[in-house]
Parts: sequence; structure tokens; C-alpha cells
Amino acid sequence: MAERLTVETLEDWARAGAHWRVLHHGEHRAVVELQQCTGELVERLESDDPAVITYLEGVESDLDLSEGSRQ
Repeated sequence: MAERLTVETLEDWARAGAHWRVLHHGEHRAVVELQQCTGELVERLESDDPAVITYLEGVESDLDLSEGSRQ
């Protein structure tokens, strides 16, 4: 399931009850681990999309975001 990492992907993943966590967040690239609700690894995705990099600033996982705090 190689898909592109987008803000929508992250939001849909969390909305479905699963989790994600940031493995790397740099100025030009981000790497995120998608996990089942149990924490088991499903996939690692990376992005150089500025929207994703901005969205992930200051967070370590979906659990750091309160519902409705991001658009």
C-alpha cells in the first residue's frame, strides 16, 4: 500500500481510529509511521510536501493534536 503522504492521509488515518507518529521532521522532509490502533506498524511514508511539513511542526503523533485543532 504505497501511497503518498498528505495531510488528508494523516487526518483520515486518525479519524479511522488508527495512529501515526513522526519519525523524522526536518525543514525539507518528514517521515511518518502509520500504525494500527494497537500500535503495530502498517507502513512508513515520507513527504517533501511543505503542507505536510508545516502540519507536523511541533507534534510527535496524532495524539498531540486535539480534535478540530488543525484544518
